[in-house]
Amino acid sequence: MQRSWEYLASHRDMDPIELLHIPQGEMRQYEPRIFPLRIEADQLFSKNGSHFGKSIVVSPDAIPEVFCFGPYIKLEKGYYTVSAAISTLYPVENNCGITIVITGEEGKIRLNSKKYTFDKMNGYMKDYIYLNIDFENPYKWLNKFEVVIRNDARADIALDYIIISKNYEAGIGKRLLGRVRRRG
Repeated sequence: MQRSWEYLASHRDMDPIELLHIPQGEMRQYEPRIFPLRIEADQLFSKNGSHFGKSIVVSPDAIPEVFCFGPYIKLEKGYYTVSAAISTLYPVENNCGITIVITGEEGKIRLNSKKYTFDKMNGYMKDYIYLNIDFENPYKWLNKFEVVIRNDARADIALDYIIISKNYEAGIGKRLLGRVRRRG
């Protein structure tokens, strides 16, 4: 990806093979090293939607279900923020709930979840809606990390990408709070 090449260009002391090589047995357990990590819709999966252009699109006729999940990566311990970019959202009924869940080990480990509710609009939206969620991965390495997004009502939806960022401020804040509690 271009970001990897940009990273290598600014870190000339790094061996490109060290950053770019992924053994065949670990292809589904990609371990990102550069953040923020942008995951395009074509790298994600869907149960009630389909890939169309650069988006996962859910038809208003589709049964409410998980419309986005993946990318199945290996995630290092730390604090993170996920931001899912929705370019189209038009509820068929009066409102639509969209839940974003952060999991690991194919859903066996649940790190956080958040529900958003959107009212029916007069027309289609003109700007992106970002579904943001913070979470902590307390494990040294979390296998099969994924972002799961589902809708609970019929809606016209398009998801374009997801960004996973390291949340350094949350880590610093938690360490400072721990120090204050120990002293208090």
